[in-house]
Amino acid sequence: MPDIPSALFLFRGTEPVKNTRLSRRTFIASSGAASVVALAGAALTLPGCGGGSGGGGSSGATAFRLSSRGLSGVSNAAKSHAANKRFVSAQAADLNRAHEGDVSKIVSISISQATWNLWFGGGADMVDLRAF
Repeated sequence: MPDIPSALFLFRGTEPVKNTRLSRRTFIASSGAASVVALAGAALTLPGCGGGSGGGGSSGATAFRLSSRGLSGVSNAAKSHAANKRFVSAQAADLNRAHEGDVSKIVSISISQATWNLWFGGGADMVDLRAF
């Protein structure tokens, strides 16, 4: 096991405790704790994180997409189609599958009203995100 440089030592209060080497286990535990604190702080300060409302509130809209998550035997064409297409209704999603054997699930997604207007405001039933 390689020796950790003696410049690394633990701090207790304001005085460093010299000749105490930082073991691998102590380093991993302390960095893990610091990560949890950092992530918890970020979740509290980032807008749009948590809350479950999707950030849209009453002005939000619903669109639909195909999802192959958790399904086995889904073709690459169906995966690509599901990743890039959004639909105005569940019926439009069902009618515009990648191919006849596409078994992807239809799921609803919450989007802003501005996004809905951009995608479907002109009367389109389907939008390809690769075009944007």
